[in-house]
Amino acid sequence: MDFFVIAGASISFVAGSFGALNRRVAIERRRLEVTLSCIGDAVISTDLNGRVLFLNPTAEKATGWTSAEARGRDAEEVFRIVNQKTRVIVENPIRRALELGEDVSLAMHTVLSRRDGTEIPVGDRAAPIRDAHGQMIGAVMVFRDISVKIEHETTWLQTQRLASVGRLAATIAHELNNPLQATSNLLFLITLGGDSVALQAYAG
Repeated sequence: MDFFVIAGASISFVAGSFGALNRRVAIERRRLEVTLSCIGDAVISTDLNGRVLFLNPTAEKATGWTSAEARGRDAEEVFRIVNQKTRVIVENPIRRALELGEDVSLAMHTVLSRRDGTEIPVGDRAAPIRDAHGQMIGAVMVFRDISVKIEHETTWLQTQRLASVGRLAATIAHELNNPLQATSNLLFLITLGGDSVALQAYAG
């Protein structure tokens, strides 16, 4: 009888411990999701197989997928990227991070092909997620829409080009002005009836 009492108590204790552990895990997971939902960058997390576990609201807006719709799908289906100039599909950084076990940056001129077919230029990186023992358990992709940044850079380049053209025009005007000024002065002297010797000396 004592054996059954002890066994029952042990089972209750273990079940209670597992229940408490599960509650703590759920609380921590919820806390992490709320934190990720509040940051401005887009975040996609995946498992070891590159299947989507979570998208924060910024990632949902950027990709056109909700977190619920994307969950379980291959990251390459949700985060489809191509080279803006060549239109060649860019290797997904999440896949590379999982293969290499290290951070992977997005290539330059990368655009995200959203669910509705529209495109936005994106930048940033993917990194492996590791547990407390250093074992890789998934990956996370953090990215942002860099349309505004590119627009600012384009505007700055145009401003620099216009400034360069302005400086060139000023230089040309200055170089043309010198002989024109001399010719103008010579014509002025001629109209005043200056003697030919003085005029020849001025004309040099």
